[in-house]
Amino acid sequence: MITVDCYETQTGKVERIGREQVPANLRQEGTILWVDLQQPGDEELDWLRDTFHFHPLAMEDVKRHQERAKIDRYDNYYFFILHAIEYDTDRLKVDIHETDLFIDRDYLVSIHGVELPGLDEVRNRLKEARLPQGTTSFLTYLITDSVVDHYFPAIDDIGDLIDELDAAIIEKPDRESMRKIFRLRRNLLLIRKHIAPLRDALNELIRGEESEQLFPNNNARMYFSDIYDHVLRLTDFVDTYRDMLSGSIDAYQSSLSNVLNVNIQRLTVAATILATGTLITGFFGMNENGAFIHSPWPYGGWVILGVLLVLTMLEIWYFRRIGWI
Repeated sequence: MITVDCYETQTGKVERIGREQVPANLRQEGTILWVDLQQPGDEELDWLRDTFHFHPLAMEDVKRHQERAKIDRYDNYYFFILHAIEYDTDRLKVDIHETDLFIDRDYLVSIHGVELPGLDEVRNRLKEARLPQGTTSFLTYLITDSVVDHYFPAIDDIGDLIDELDAAIIEKPDRESMRKIFRLRRNLLLIRKHIAPLRDALNELIRGEESEQLFPNNNARMYFSDIYDHVLRLTDFVDTYRDMLSGSIDAYQSSLSNVLNVNIQRLTVAATILATGTLITGFFGMNENGAFIHSPWPYGGWVILGVLLVLTMLEIWYFRRIGWI
């Protein structure tokens, strides 16, 4: 699906046009085109290549959808790759969706496989903005800012779940908690894998030689610096949560050790009590009369039973005193 918005820099008017009108409006004085492609097929990509004459290497990157975040400079435009995030709290799964931007001073082409979060908000902000003539830097900022901002809810949800897991592990360590911990670690590693290159790409975008063309005024550079700060914060959050998960694994192992120690203590108490009874009954051979035991003395069995009960109560009292039971 192809959506084309034509922005008039003098009036701030945004008009939806058909893709057949793109060649006539391309490079027209006082207009900026935003061409958005969602789940493009081969026919739409061929139209994009023939209309804008993008480099074959860039078009190959668009089709592969396996690139890391980067900024490439071509003769008349720039090719910017970043990744949107989608987090499923029920499945604890992070899905990464590549977003490709072709940036020129008179047009911007965005390509994505799924509906980008906040894209309608970008269009609303575009209608309210007054873009400087001949630059698409602010529109690039709006899209990038929307993509980066949607990382924060996912990171916050992961952080809240880590806190819940820490509390659950202390109370009752189980395999389900460990399964969630390892899944969260994989998610954070996946996020880190795409956030770090985006940080480097933004740094190059702001401080590199191409910044003079993309940012003809300092205001646009300041906007992208704000996104760069957000990415740095995200990187810190991801690293912090990864460290917290490592601590959760240590806490899980410590909890298991504590449970094992408690069980060993209980078994030791039971074995000690049983050993005492075995010693006494084995010494006398149970050759006493009474309590279903036949011997010349009619009360011997009851005496032995009483001794066993007293010793058992004393042992239980002692083990409770030292905190074993």
